Amino acid sequence: MLQISIVICTYNPDETMFERVLTAIESLKNPTDCLLEYILVDNNSTNELKEFGCVKRFLALPNARYELEVRQGHAYARMQGIEKAKAPWVVFFDDDNEPESNYLLELWPLTAQYPNVGVWGPGKVEVEFLGEVSPWLLYNKGEFQQKNIGLRQFGCVKDWIACYPPGTGFAVRKLILDSYLNKAKAGIYSDSGRTGKATASAEDVQIIFEGVTLGFAAGVEPKMALRHLIVARKANLNYIKRLRFGMSSSFAKAYCECFPEDANVIKVLRFSELITLVWSAMYVSLYKRKSLKYFNFEMATVAGKAAGRYIKCKIAFPLWLRWWLFTLNLN
Repeated sequence: MLQISIVICTYNPDETMFERVLTAIESLKNPTDCLLEYILVDNNSTNELKEFGCVKRFLALPNARYELEVRQGHAYARMQGIEKAKAPWVVFFDDDNEPESNYLLELWPLTAQYPNVGVWGPGKVEVEFLGEVSPWLLYNKGEFQQKNIGLRQFGCVKDWIACYPPGTGFAVRKLILDSYLNKAKAGIYSDSGRTGKATASAEDVQIIFEGVTLGFAAGVEPKMALRHLIVARKANLNYIKRLRFGMSSSFAKAYCECFPEDANVIKVLRFSELITLVWSAMYVSLYKRKSLKYFNFEMATVAGKAAGRYIKCKIAFPLWLRWWLFTLNLN
């Protein structure tokens, strides 16, 4: 009987990087008597993905198969993987995630030891840039999810807390994923994930929150570690700004789809709330960090929070917000 399904979602990956990712996944040490399956989900790539040497080698593994998802969007690729996965636990890797060889060895005991936890993510993420990048980014890898958490942590609350893992390498109980998939198919969850140049993404958030609605905690394990490989074309300041905006602008709607009982109290930001957010961003970035670049990122986050409330309430952006997005080059 299958115990773990490994789902790799990809779209037009860099071949050199993808070679590293698939090699790492092939090299994962298998917990004793743990039967694995591998599902490679191609989100309608425009390159000849199946002709990559690393892909041909990967698909030759026992219990490995290729699935095509023609609907563009990371959430749709995830949904395809969920639908095809057969094991009670599903581990997701993107095409830029290079896990350490003991990743599954550290995960598997946790699944039995903590039956109340439905999602586990890596406590250590090391960002590696592929190509030359701005020196500023070398000291701000946290923008690409770098972290080094020393303690096992988990929680179960209706808010996004520090111990909740993003989708990078997270492992999820299949029953949570099936519940998420059913709601996504029914149109209750509407986020399509990142697609093309769009950076809005909330399907990871909704998977975590779906677990919370079912009574499961989510957390991170410091012994689960991976490298997040970032190609140089993505390692630029404008991309980070758009990433910040995309994530913050998609949160309010995603949250309310998960917890509709709270939808009536999440309204458009009042002027006083907006000023508080802007002041906090100025204090953190200009006073404490003394970084104009970081201030631009913080402003993109604040603008995203403001925009997200209008999106959630299905109200057109007012003129002042459209002007603000224009000045931040986020329109």
